[in-house]
Amino acid sequence: MRKMLNLVVLLLLSLIAVSSYAQTNSSAPQILCVGSVEPYQVDYTENGGAGTTGSTYVWTIITPGFTGTISTNQGPSGSSNRIEIDWGTTPPGTYILQVIEEANGCPGDPIQLAIQLDPEVTPTFAQLGPFCQNSSAPGLPTTSNEGIIGTWSPASISTATAGTFTFTFTPNPGQCALPTTMDITIDPEITPAFAAIPNICQNSTAPTLPTTSTNGVTGTWSPATINTAVAGTVTYTFTPTAGLCAVPVTLDITIDPEITATFAQLGPLCQNSTAPALPTTSQNGITGTWSPSVINTSANGTFTFTFTPDPGQCALGTTMSIVIDTEITPVFTQLGPYCQNAAAPTLPTVSNNGITGAWSPSTVDTATPGTVTYTFTPDPGQCAIPTTMVIVINPLPVVDAGVNETICDGESVTLMASGASTYAWSPATGITPTTGPTVTANPTSTTTYTVTGTDANGCVDTDTVDVIVNPTPTTSPIFHN
Repeated sequence: MRKMLNLVVLLLLSLIAVSSYAQTNSSAPQILCVGSVEPYQVDYTENGGAGTTGSTYVWTIITPGFTGTISTNQGPSGSSNRIEIDWGTTPPGTYILQVIEEANGCPGDPIQLAIQLDPEVTPTFAQLGPFCQNSSAPGLPTTSNEGIIGTWSPASISTATAGTFTFTFTPNPGQCALPTTMDITIDPEITPAFAAIPNICQNSTAPTLPTTSTNGVTGTWSPATINTAVAGTVTYTFTPTAGLCAVPVTLDITIDPEITATFAQLGPLCQNSTAPALPTTSQNGITGTWSPSVINTSANGTFTFTFTPDPGQCALGTTMSIVIDTEITPVFTQLGPYCQNAAAPTLPTVSNNGITGAWSPSTVDTATPGTVTYTFTPDPGQCAIPTTMVIVINPLPVVDAGVNETICDGESVTLMASGASTYAWSPATGITPTTGPTVTANPTSTTTYTVTGTDANGCVDTDTVDVIVNPTPTTSPIFHN
């Protein structure tokens, strides 16, 4: 009996040395995990650990359902006080390990150990990620959903590199738990892309900033809308919606200042003159159209033309007032009529109403009688129209004083002139009267008379007539021979 007690004590000491939870009380069993491989021994202090000399040991699992193996070759050669149990696929449950020592054919009392075989647990965790590249990552949980504690390898999540990474959780010893893994994805950072917004004209209607990038990133802008009231370049910042692996980006939008189209002033123009075309490109390069589209000079007055820039230019419309001056007809004092071969006047180059210009023909020719039309062309830049002046050159009258007359001293003769309307005779000596077509001449000596005839146009011609006076002969007294 004492020996049996000694065996129990030795077994307990042996199990305590091997495993801190070895015991013989089935109400507080040793707890192992399914699939465990554990060593056991008794009498480990005897015979250098080979057990009691002369004793043999019989080890069994007396509980049904054990499917593992017991190996008794763990100690010195031939010893069976030391065993190793590979529980293998033995299902979970409480099993009784029993050992009976036999010496000299006498079996001792059975020594039993209750072993609770617990199933192995695969730790589970709430899935982490995906995370955005370069974002702040949470710490890896060191306790599973089932209460399993352990450590991870790698020990922390790095978001520096995009990809899918496997993290291995190793349970701390003494827990029926298996290692497990978690794949955590680090999504690459996305840079939102937006189509460039062309320059916008000041005070024009601005486009709406897109809240979704061309590569599918949603978010908001700051400022939220485009303000076209002020010219310049403004930076707009796009902040992606939370939870998207996207970085903020900026977009520079330029508001071009409004340009007022400028034009060289047209006019004033002369009524009924050929009008220039309205320019469709301003001096500062703005293209557009006019209303009215053409200049009409048929009526005089001041007319307003409106220029509307073509779309797509940061330009304001403008207006131009064009004056159509009234046509002026140059007025001249009528020249002539003139008598043939009279001294010709100079044609005036400035009209009575101030119009300058030139004549064609440029000079008056009195050599040839007739009616000649002279055309006055105003100098350019005056709202004046050409005009004409008809100048009459009257022919000279053909005055005839008659044939020469011969009279005797003391006699008179009648002279008759023709070819004119009025006549004047000279010299006045010996002629009565001195005017008129018919006069009486009684010169005392031979005299040449000139008659000046003036026609109805005031043109003058002259002719001469000689009155030859023969002396009266003086006869001597009559003598009778």
